Amino acid sequence: MKSPWSTNRREFLRQAALGVGAGLAMPNLFLNKTFAATGENPNEFVRIGVIGTGGQGVANMRAIMKNVTAVCDVDKTHAASAAALVEKDTGR
Repeated sequence: MKSPWSTNRREFLRQAALGVGAGLAMPNLFLNKTFAATGENPNEFVRIGVIGTGGQGVANMRAIMKNVTAVCDVDKTHAASAAALVEKDTGR
């Protein structure tokens, strides 16, 4: 019985080529569905998550508000107020 770890060079290259080909084809399936659903090209939109939404965090967040898609803070009130601010400003 052949050991699963004993692969020759040709077999390794063949499997690697198949994996690379599949990897290159898969993102297009998901990106095309995203583009069709939203009408926006996902490659042209930078998404940013903000961690730490206290005073300075909110000030920084306001500068990049159009790109903010997620907020996170250990203080639930900071996180809720930042999420409300993003939703009010961007509709997301």
